[in-house]
Amino acid sequence: MRPWRAPRSLALALAALSALVVLPAGARAQTQPVALAPVLVDGPSAPGAGPTALTSSIGRDGTGALAYLKPVAGTLHVFVSVLLGGTFLLPAQIDGTLPGASSAPLVAAGSGGQLVVAFLNGSNLYVAERPNALHRLSAPRLLASGASHPALSISPFGKAYLAFTVPDGAGSDVRLAYDGLGAWAIERAALNLRAGDDAGTGSGRPAVAVAGDGVAIVAWGEGAHIVTRRVWGTAPSAVTEQADAPLPGCSEVSADEPAIGAGGDSSFAAVALHEIVSCGGQTESRVLVNRLHGSRFDGVAAADGPAGPAPGGVDRPEAAVGEYGSGWVTAEAASQNLAATPLAQGENPRPGGQLNSLPNASRPYATPSMAGLFATIIAWQHDPGSGGAPEIRARYADTDAIFGPEFVLSSPAAGPTNAAAGLTAGGDIVGDAAVAWVQSTPAGDELVADELFRGPGAPAPTPAPGYLRTTQPSLAWDAAYEPWGPVNYAVTVDGVAIGQTTATSIATPAPLAQGRHSWQINATNQAGLSSGPQTGSFFIDTLAPVVTLALPARGAPGRAVKLVVNATDHRSPLTAADSSGVAAIVVRWGDGSVELIGRHRRHVYRHPGRYRVRVIVVDRAGNATTESVLVRISAPPKRKPKPKSKPKHKTASGGTRG
Repeated sequence: MRPWRAPRSLALALAALSALVVLPAGARAQTQPVALAPVLVDGPSAPGAGPTALTSSIGRDGTGALAYLKPVAGTLHVFVSVLLGGTFLLPAQIDGTLPGASSAPLVAAGSGGQLVVAFLNGSNLYVAERPNALHRLSAPRLLASGASHPALSISPFGKAYLAFTVPDGAGSDVRLAYDGLGAWAIERAALNLRAGDDAGTGSGRPAVAVAGDGVAIVAWGEGAHIVTRRVWGTAPSAVTEQADAPLPGCSEVSADEPAIGAGGDSSFAAVALHEIVSCGGQTESRVLVNRLHGSRFDGVAAADGPAGPAPGGVDRPEAAVGEYGSGWVTAEAASQNLAATPLAQGENPRPGGQLNSLPNASRPYATPSMAGLFATIIAWQHDPGSGGAPEIRARYADTDAIFGPEFVLSSPAAGPTNAAAGLTAGGDIVGDAAVAWVQSTPAGDELVADELFRGPGAPAPTPAPGYLRTTQPSLAWDAAYEPWGPVNYAVTVDGVAIGQTTATSIATPAPLAQGRHSWQINATNQAGLSSGPQTGSFFIDTLAPVVTLALPARGAPGRAVKLVVNATDHRSPLTAADSSGVAAIVVRWGDGSVELIGRHRRHVYRHPGRYRVRVIVVDRAGNATTESVLVRISAPPKRKPKPKSKPKHKTASGGTRG
């Protein structure tokens, strides 16, 4: 068996998740999302001819899809509405080439618009997919015949697993297909323990979750127990694990309805299940959760809050787990109340409680989903009974697993909601979420979706040189991360608004003064939520330095001449604070010598001649001034030699003559 890795540790700054469900007095305020008005995705359809079997999936980057069934000429077919840029696009039928009715639609979203759609047509299992948002969904491809009870999951990095059940002659088998390289492959042998056990049938239908590392954990019912097995691609682990066990002081009767969630590390998983237990001669229907840890389970814990031992019991477990193993398990009581159990990092269950605040007259159809690495949304239908029409409610948990208050998503004026026909939720990595449901309006059944927005990411002023040589600069920034829809940027300079744009740059509308300036950019998404202002600064200097030179007009070879440079980078009435300042003085002496000098410098010419001395003064903004001056290097005049005196000669008389 493959060795297990140690769990990934979180940064110390990540606090342990709280076990509270209801926001206590004095707790820190939640960062709750803002919901827009619900939008119509499909319909209206005649009563009884509207969407059903609604399911959804949203990838980390905010792309995803809704998949559902809708009658066409009296026969159910599969429709898909793609989510792109925060908009659910016009639905399209994807099984039009197949005869007969379809059922059990499923959808899984990766990143970049990757989608996998699976469904049954008769007893044949089909898949349609696309690698990214630039492609359309492919035509349906037959994956397996005689299939039932499909379950689909995909990792953030595009590894998809599809579990399903097929007959084996003596009963049924649980099989698994894998797509990691753009082609589906089915593992060579069944996952279940024995043939003839009717594995994966009825309420023991398979469930599958893919961890971030690409390993799948599959759970199914077999022999009145819940069995799990890991799979690497098409290679299953050598052992299986039993997830169910009796509570302390009780004996186990049966277990079914597995639900499973996994984070980034496949060493851990949370398996929720419905179990019938006998406690003190009393039979109870409970929802339990067990943490898979390596190759063994830690032990069952109640996941039905205070409703577990109540008359009628609890069932219908659901699970949602994020990257670091935090999340929730939900369960529905016979009283129609909704229980929620938090999972701390590493899929550790903690005590839970009742999620809904108002009594419910019918099944809530609860659907939990992650909306980010830690944030979670749980949506359900609240039915007040004879006192009013059913409506869709939700609660949103931020990073500390404390739920904020309930809020209503559906519009009462649009008629009663019909969660039995469909209620689904999903979210992206930054905490945005979408909830979709079927609503029975006066015009007919409609598929409706509502989006919940968190604030956009912060735009980052693009790093630029500290000095600008234009009085009307164009200011630029890195785009704020907002998966859904356009972002509006408001820009101010020196506290004065200069404009708004959806682009990532803006030109200043009027000339700005020389000197230092500050600017701010604030991003706002379509829900009106802001990132908060981000600040940048720049310095305008468009004026070249003023330069005067002092250099003797004449010099001699071998003797130093002194150059004096008087340079300033500001002109009246500007002050030194309005200029960038002199950065460098470069002198070209005219004899091939080039030097970086201070304010003065001596230079020796070796040969006579006329030399043009050029001085370039550059300020810190890059403005430059060039001044030149001529210098004549002349050799000193040669001295004339003294005439030689003639020798004197003696005369005959003894005198001398010259």
